[in-house]
Amino acid sequence: MRSSPALAKEGLQINVPFRTVCTRAQKVSNQKPNSKWWKPTKAATGNILLEKQLISQSAWRNFTTDATVQQKSTPTKRLSFQASASYSAKGMRYFENANTFNFNPYHRVKTPEFGASESERRKSRPDSGQDAFFISRLDDSGGIAIGVADGVGGYSHYGIDSADFSHTLCENMALVAHTHNSGNLHPRTLLYNAYQNLIESRQVRGGASTACVGTIRPDGVMMVANLGDSGFIILRHGKVQFTSSPQTHAFNTPYQLSVVPPEVLDQSRMFGGDFLCDLPKDAQVTTHALENGDVVIFATDGVWDNLFPQDILRIVSQEMVKGNGWSSGPYTSSTSEQTPPSSPLNSDSDSSYESSYSSPKSKSSIPGISPTPDLARVTSPLDGTGLHSVLARAITWQAKSASLNRRVDGPFAKEVKRLMPGEQFSGGKRDDICVVCLVVVEEES
Repeated sequence: MRSSPALAKEGLQINVPFRTVCTRAQKVSNQKPNSKWWKPTKAATGNILLEKQLISQSAWRNFTTDATVQQKSTPTKRLSFQASASYSAKGMRYFENANTFNFNPYHRVKTPEFGASESERRKSRPDSGQDAFFISRLDDSGGIAIGVADGVGGYSHYGIDSADFSHTLCENMALVAHTHNSGNLHPRTLLYNAYQNLIESRQVRGGASTACVGTIRPDGVMMVANLGDSGFIILRHGKVQFTSSPQTHAFNTPYQLSVVPPEVLDQSRMFGGDFLCDLPKDAQVTTHALENGDVVIFATDGVWDNLFPQDILRIVSQEMVKGNGWSSGPYTSSTSEQTPPSSPLNSDSDSSYESSYSSPKSKSSIPGISPTPDLARVTSPLDGTGLHSVLARAITWQAKSASLNRRVDGPFAKEVKRLMPGEQFSGGKRDDICVVCLVVVEEES
């Protein structure tokens, strides 16, 4: 496919001067009532942090009493998350068992040793090409952080492998999530810290990558920061609940984090060519309320360019019903998620995690697919036989097969024909493929 080298994902990128990213300080209430009596607290109410706020003693008693009553009357559900990843590098055969990672929350996060050589770092990584992923627990909160990154191949013209960038970014995110001392980690904060570590430590010579990152609390609140054309989908009761939208500057030109070496910038000034340099604050953030039986898929564009959302729904529905994770029949939905509003793009504080989604109550019973009582059992194995592992492998296999099919047009081919009717492109799009599958299970009281 012909495309402007300054815009194509596999070609040169747009030159934007490097900008320093700044996080905005969190605002704390500073009201000063007449009484000088105060009691320090860190209770979060909505998006307001009450810390050493001066309040009257009687008001404090009322506040603590009301909070205690509310806490007893509205118990919160607790969810657990079973996750696996599967991947296949472009031009390589796909081996289901060898190319699958099964997450175990009790294992320590393994990252390459600091100061390790480039060859040593590459040996420790999965054979997923320029695609990368991570799955990590959020400290000991019971939450989880997951994400995928897709290295931009255009830097190969300068002898730079963007796989180093995408894999290092994911390694940094896994480490930041695992060592975070609070369960409320904003995904944009996670992405920002990992990106800053990559730049400041000079871990890579250069390169660029997209990123789709999610953090999930034990109560089911999931926030996702998506930068570029990787993405995610939420499936619930046999239906597509939500799909993310890609961020692109132009067709096949996604938003991307990057590190451009000075010598490469000098060459571009002399011979022409531009580079993209988007920032973590440019990521689109959405908030979702997950439920028991939900299936969440994070994937790079190797999946989205070859499979439609309905294809993924069909694959997941077949495997979930066959594996006794979902069953056909009536179900009663206790919550019904509306399309959540995006969090403000200029808000990077963890407090924006609170109460930023809408999930109204609904008691209507409708026919459909519901999670089975055996869901916890069929997703509990961590040896690759769990249903979440089966789903990750099935989606990767189907995406790989579609990418090699020359006769059936996938989403990418149809978009090419729509935007550039003169281009002769048909079938699937060969690319690296990476899938992270998450199954939500409600824990027994």
